[in-house]
Amino acid sequence: MTHAITRQNSVVWQTSDLQAKGKVPASPKRSLSVDAPKIKEDQDLRNNASEKKKPLNVQVIGISHLVQAKSDSLMQSNKEIQVATPDSLVIDTSHALLSRRGPNQEVFDQVDLKGEPTHLWYPVLELNEESLQGLDFYIREDAFLTDNLEKVKCSETVRTPDFRKKRRQFEPHYDFPIKHTHQERSSSAIKKLKADVQAIAKRNDGPTPDVKGLIAEFCHALSKHLGGTFMSCLYGSYATGSQKAGSDVDVLFSCDNTTFGLYRDDVLPIITDFVANLHQKVGARVDDEVPPESKLIVSAQELMEAANGQVFYPQGDSKPPKIHTLSHFLEKEVALDGMKKSDSGRFGDHFLASKYLRMRLLFNILTTPNDITSNMPGTKHQIQSCVTEHLQKLSDDLKSMRNLDQYSGVEHLLGDAQGNQGEMYLGYKAERNGVIEHLEHLLKQTQPTEFDFSLPLTKV
Repeated sequence: MTHAITRQNSVVWQTSDLQAKGKVPASPKRSLSVDAPKIKEDQDLRNNASEKKKPLNVQVIGISHLVQAKSDSLMQSNKEIQVATPDSLVIDTSHALLSRRGPNQEVFDQVDLKGEPTHLWYPVLELNEESLQGLDFYIREDAFLTDNLEKVKCSETVRTPDFRKKRRQFEPHYDFPIKHTHQERSSSAIKKLKADVQAIAKRNDGPTPDVKGLIAEFCHALSKHLGGTFMSCLYGSYATGSQKAGSDVDVLFSCDNTTFGLYRDDVLPIITDFVANLHQKVGARVDDEVPPESKLIVSAQELMEAANGQVFYPQGDSKPPKIHTLSHFLEKEVALDGMKKSDSGRFGDHFLASKYLRMRLLFNILTTPNDITSNMPGTKHQIQSCVTEHLQKLSDDLKSMRNLDQYSGVEHLLGDAQGNQGEMYLGYKAERNGVIEHLEHLLKQTQPTEFDFSLPLTKV
């Protein structure tokens, strides 16, 4: 018989015990991690489970991670081992942890923190014939199959009533084309790039600098010295030409995955310095609330993940569609008037640095007025086509959820029936210049948006 172990206030419950009592306890409202000290019953049950191990050989499917429990928690753990087909495991099917941690944790950790424990994780005894016993590594139930290509039978395992459907995982891998790239990091290339950036910073560009020209010049320097494919995306008031004295400059850079892997740590401070110098030239202050690593440079893969809009579908595609906005998991009691988002208690440093917020920000950037340039022709078209397709899908799903199928405006993208708008909804702000007009334009686009692999953006 398969047993599930759940934790509630640091007590471990086994399925057989619960059935003997004639009930299953309600899903814990807190994380599986509880700071209370371990109690004797907890240890006794774990020892009992370990004495009755039921080893099973399984094969990893796709790409996933083994997660090491931390203080009886999978949510708090940051120790992982990446596994992929054809890795083989031996798991223990005598018990499993019921956790809030689901797939795509790097994106949906903020969503899972506000959810219920609905995902089963099995202890891993071996990885490719190497013992992991005693290390407390676990694997999620949908990340493996048995040697007979079957799922582990879990019919007798306790699950919460609101057990969620499996979320879709982002399977395609995207990259920009590369005419030439470095095979290893070049210190001399970094020095030459820094010299170019310093020259731009020292140059007198007059009282009204050409912001778009300066960004294009910097983007050219990036690709000239580091190789690969770079793109820049100017957004906000400078993209629409509505900037005023003191307006900050909103710009994002992206590059192919190989160059990103080689130079990301070098390029981030260089881009940060360039953006700071750009603000000095226009007499503005850098908005540093969102960390630079979350908004200045991303890989081609991450940019395309964002363009696919998956961040709004934490439960995957479903019928009827279910879309989660910020109001799904952030408290709303604290007003933001007169304070930074991070001061409100709803937008802490961890959230502001999360991939979830970065995916939302990137999708907003790509679907509001922007100016994209790249050293590879065609990249801009492919990115815009992809994000247009998925904005239209998001719009159709929202209208379906609210029975607005015949509606042709964009108000459903700006707020919901409960009064959530702007940051508490999809992130669009109606008062920003050109936002409504740009959304209307994208929703009316009818050109084919399937990937044309003769163009530079490629799926690999």
